[in-house]
Amino acid sequence: MSPSPDLSRVLSRVLIVSSRTVRKNKFIDFVGEYHLDLIVGYGVVSVIVPCVAGVHMLLDSFEPIHGVLLYEGEDIDPSLYDADVAGVLSSEQL
Repeated sequence: MSPSPDLSRVLSRVLIVSSRTVRKNKFIDFVGEYHLDLIVGYGVVSVIVPCVAGVHMLLDSFEPIHGVLLYEGEDIDPSLYDADVAGVLSSEQL
């Protein structure tokens, strides 16, 4: 019997940041079935990252990461990633 392969070196991994909603006064983190089916259909392992405090300290344990899927959800404030916001329209101007 041959040894099983190290799947972390065989399969590509994609981080998927979960969406968050409130149900019965509790947060629910989820990823839609469509997106999971899409990723799995390409033969890629989905690594679902919940929207909880401290999760960023665990991300190194998932390396190597070959991609990130950001879908749905709220817009990310450009000030959080030092973006140049000159010329960007505010929601009031749209």
